[in-house]
Amino acid sequence: MEKDLERDGAKYQELLCRLPGVISASVVLNEAGQPAEIHLLSSEGRTPKALTRDVQSALMAAFQLSVDYRIISIASVRPEMVEHPFRLCYGGVETSFDQSRGQLTVRLCARGEQYLGMGNCSFHRPSRSRAAAEATLKAICAFSKNWEYELLFAQTVNCAGKDVALVGLFDRDGKQLVGSAFVGEDTDSAFVKATLDAVNRQLSYAPGA
Repeated sequence: MEKDLERDGAKYQELLCRLPGVISASVVLNEAGQPAEIHLLSSEGRTPKALTRDVQSALMAAFQLSVDYRIISIASVRPEMVEHPFRLCYGGVETSFDQSRGQLTVRLCARGEQYLGMGNCSFHRPSRSRAAAEATLKAICAFSKNWEYELLFAQTVNCAGKDVALVGLFDRDGKQLVGSAFVGEDTDSAFVKATLDAVNRQLSYAPGA
């Protein structure tokens, strides 16, 4: 149930991040899986009333969700203050295989734009895990060339009886970063999220991203 809520929340946030004027989004779900709180950070280009209507229309069109305008809160910032989004949103991962080789394409979203990264792999799980992490790093580089990371490892570990995707990186200054995510039905997605977990805080607070 917890994994389902996390997955649904990520889908709603990814959709809202695509709306014009939205810099980042956070969706809090109740136990029934319905949005209880929606928080947006927006640019000054659009009014809160217009953004609220967009949120309601987008959720209804994409997921048949009817949300009360009163659960939507919007904070706006001046354009010159927005150097980067507070979070890169996970937008999905696609795979294609031809005989024994394959390719993973990772999509990240920010500022209403999409950023893609690709990684090559074999059918074997360790190869796919590394490819998912590498493709995520390439998508981050497409978002901002100011950030470069070196992949150290991408592996699955068992923690308290649950599989966890664990990713280790070096940043451009040689600092080691580690990210993790529980493995659900989609292991590739877990390694994308683990990679984002490692770098998102750094991207969020460092200027020039």
